[in-house]
Amino acid sequence: MQSGIDLGRIFGIHIRIDWSWFLIFFLITWNLGTSFFALHPEWGAIAWITAIVAALLFFISVLAHELAHSLMARAQGIPVRNITLFLFGGVANIQREPQSPRAEFLITIVGPIASFVIGFALLSLAGLNTAAMETLNNPEAVVRQLTPLTTLLLWLGSVNVTLALFNLIPGFPLDGGRVLRSILWAATNNLRRATRWASWVGQAVAWLFIIAGVLMIFGGRVPVFGGGVVNGLWLVFIGWFLNNAAVQSYQQVVVQDLLDNVPVARMMRSNPPTV
Repeated sequence: MQSGIDLGRIFGIHIRIDWSWFLIFFLITWNLGTSFFALHPEWGAIAWITAIVAALLFFISVLAHELAHSLMARAQGIPVRNITLFLFGGVANIQREPQSPRAEFLITIVGPIASFVIGFALLSLAGLNTAAMETLNNPEAVVRQLTPLTTLLLWLGSVNVTLALFNLIPGFPLDGGRVLRSILWAATNNLRRATRWASWVGQAVAWLFIIAGVLMIFGGRVPVFGGGVVNGLWLVFIGWFLNNAAVQSYQQVVVQDLLDNVPVARMMRSNPPTV
C-alpha cells in the first residue's frame, strides 16, 4: 500500500503527494519567508504569503516538468502509472524502459525544456533583460525595491532555470544522465552496457556532491552551492540519494535483461506443497 495523498488525475495520469513532500514544502516556505521578510520588513504578513505561494508554484513547476516526461513517454507507447511529488521534487512512474535510444532521448529532454520555457517566461514577465542586468551594481538594493509579484516571478523563474540546469548534470538517473545513456546506447547498441557506464558517471557525480557537501560543512565554499552547514548537509543528502539511485537503476536493468523472454512457468513451482 502506497502512503501519501491522492490529488486526482491530469491527462489521465494519477498525481500523488508523498508525506515527505510536506517537510520540503515547510523548509522552502520557511527559507523564503525569512529571506523576504529580511529584505522587505515593511511587507509584514505579505512576505509569508508570498513565500507560501512561491513554494506551491515551485512544485506546480516540478509537476509540469514530470508531466512533460510522462506525456512524451505515452506518445512513445509507454504507459505511465503516476507522478509522485516527494522530498527531492517529483518522479514519474514510467512502467518500462524505452525501446530505443531515440525514445529515451525524447522522453528525457522534454523535462528540462519545459523547465527552461517556464523559467524564461517567468523572468520575462518579471521584466528582466540582459541590458538591465549589466547595469546592476548593487543587486540587493534593486531587489529591495521589487514588489511582491515581481519578487515571486523573479525567484520562480530563476529556480526553474536552475532546476533545468541541475537536471542536465550527466549523473544517472538525472535527466542529463539519461541523455548520456541514450547517446551511449546509440553508440554501443547495448542498453545494459550503456546503463552501466551511465551509472558509473552518476556515482562519480554523487560522490563529488558528497565531498563538496562535507567541505561546506567544515567551512569551505563551493562555487554555485556556496557554503554553510545546512547547505552542506543538504548536498551530502542529495549525493547519497543519487548514488543509491544510480546503483539501483543499473541493478533494475540487469534484472530486466536477465528475465527478458523468460516465461513465468520457468520460474514458478507448478506443484507446490498443499495442506
